[in-house]
Amino acid sequence: MPVRVTLGFWVITLLFGISFRNKLALGFAWTLIVFVSVLLHELGHAVVARRYGARPAITLHGFGGLTTYADPGGLTRPRRAWISLAGPFAGFLFGGLVLFFTRSAFVGKLTDGQQMIRSMVAFVNIGWGIINLLPVLPFDGGHVLEAALGPKRAITTRVVGAIVAVGVAAAAVALLKQAFIIPLFFGLAAWTNYQQARQLWAAGIDQRDGVEALLRDARTALEAGDLDQAYALAQEVVQRAQTLPVRNGGFTALAWVAITRGNGALARAAVREVTPQWAVDPYTLAAVEDCAGDEDGARRVLEEARRHGLRAVEMTKLHVDLLARQGRIADAVALAFEDADLLPVADARAVVRAGIEADVLRPAAELAARLFELHRQAEDAVEEARAHALLGDGTAALTALAQAVAAGGLDKARLLADPAFSPLSSDPRFSTLVGS
Repeated sequence: MPVRVTLGFWVITLLFGISFRNKLALGFAWTLIVFVSVLLHELGHAVVARRYGARPAITLHGFGGLTTYADPGGLTRPRRAWISLAGPFAGFLFGGLVLFFTRSAFVGKLTDGQQMIRSMVAFVNIGWGIINLLPVLPFDGGHVLEAALGPKRAITTRVVGAIVAVGVAAAAVALLKQAFIIPLFFGLAAWTNYQQARQLWAAGIDQRDGVEALLRDARTALEAGDLDQAYALAQEVVQRAQTLPVRNGGFTALAWVAITRGNGALARAAVREVTPQWAVDPYTLAAVEDCAGDEDGARRVLEEARRHGLRAVEMTKLHVDLLARQGRIADAVALAFEDADLLPVADARAVVRAGIEADVLRPAAELAARLFELHRQAEDAVEEARAHALLGDGTAALTALAQAVAAGGLDKARLLADPAFSPLSSDPRFSTLVGS
């Protein structure tokens, strides 16, 4: 799974370690401990997420770590809770093992520096892990509460989070006069939960006023190809919406109207109105850049989303198409191979044919073999055999043809007329397979 460590992670962690510990050596030790501990914490989330079928990606940033993943379907509320709990409990396990195996019974008496390092490991993995389980978003305990209460009680989740965060921040100020980081973290968390609760309350207004229904109608009109109606409804949405998500949805709909009409400038103008900018979904942003003529920009958007574990049929189709248009057929075939389980079989077969036509034969053969493995259709085995035959690998071609015959529905007359198989015409095994 992809892991990205930003420069901000190293800078903030090291500076905090040096200022807090007042010694350069302990600052470096702190940085290493935080790196290992945060990475293990995020791996806890990621491993369980992947166990449930997601494709996670990890980012370590200036304020800790983040594991992102697209819902593959089937991520129930209990499963989301387990994913959230896995991070802190990975830390508990690591911290507990370090404390256990650094007891004097195992290693003798520890020096002051070793005791300090032991304490840092315990604080980062066990102390902060306990704090992280408090029911405050965006901490893991908040995500557990969110999964437990469900989407219908989203406002309650934020209100509880804000109250708990205010209490923790106030207690930290009173009891830990020298430690500013805990009041800062929970003060920010309280403000964030309060703002989210307000937004969710306003979302209820959009629902009662029918603005959400207008947005649904705009999307329906867009899917039906009624661009004038979609444009008029989306304009009304952005004028009447009380909440950012609904307003953003209206601007996104306007962007898709412009994309469908081939107006890249208007599409870009629409997505620029989305607040914050990261709220634009990667597929829409890539489609906007493609419509505006920036194929490289569109491809970079999709590559970045992929690094963060985001996969979707339309994203992969656009990504493959961009690569093919740029003449990068081998990369397009490789991407289709990675997402063969996601792509519609007709689209994946088109990539196989494009690979064969572009003389990217071995990757095309591998993709065709993967499609045969997934769908057990004779035509996929035939395409694999064609690629192998063009490569001059008669044995592999005959093996694939045998699989095609076993799958049934083979057009043997078409095989005999295919010039790609002419080098095999004198091989008795080929004659046996095609009945010539």
